[in-house]
Amino acid sequence: MLVASLCHGLAQQHPGLRLGLLAGWRVAVQTSEVDGALTRRAALGMRPDVAARARWNIDRERAIGLVGELAWSTQSTAIGQGSTNVVTQLDYLVGVVGATYGPAWIGLGYGHPLAERVRVANIDGVRQQVTHHHDGTRLASVIDVRAGAVFPIVVTDVGDVDVGFVLGTSLSSAYVPNHPGLLRSAWFRVDVGWTIELW
Repeated sequence: MLVASLCHGLAQQHPGLRLGLLAGWRVAVQTSEVDGALTRRAALGMRPDVAARARWNIDRERAIGLVGELAWSTQSTAIGQGSTNVVTQLDYLVGVVGATYGPAWIGLGYGHPLAERVRVANIDGVRQQVTHHHDGTRLASVIDVRAGAVFPIVVTDVGDVDVGFVLGTSLSSAYVPNHPGLLRSAWFRVDVGWTIELW
């Protein structure tokens, strides 16, 4: 009976299915093997990633399971040399699948390009607000590998407030092969979300 009670308690700590909504700011460090204007620059996302996440614990005692995420994701890039700098926002619809163990998870993401927006330009040190939209045809689908961890910071009867950390790196260029700039990036994201337990 004691063993059964302990197992039941552990299962309660690791529910079978959790659904959550989250938002997270991303910082990306970009590299390019071709274009020096894209090399070794960092940019903070112009808006947060917004995502819906589901986690299914296959083994509830060990909190081993699967995770899936659907997100509207943004990567900001810094392009330029010297005092000339243009920050561009790349928007994607991203699907993620992965595996979890305890609070940690690792996964593979696929991003379908939506749009490219030029947002801010510093020309010879003079800041200019610009808005220029592209339909996303210059962007390529992006595949990335990512790892993260999620921790509850406020636990209530109607849901939990979670904070999470995600580290990822792209495995393919953000731009199509015939575009002059080839762009890869590594990035770090801090998430805050609301999660409910179904059982």
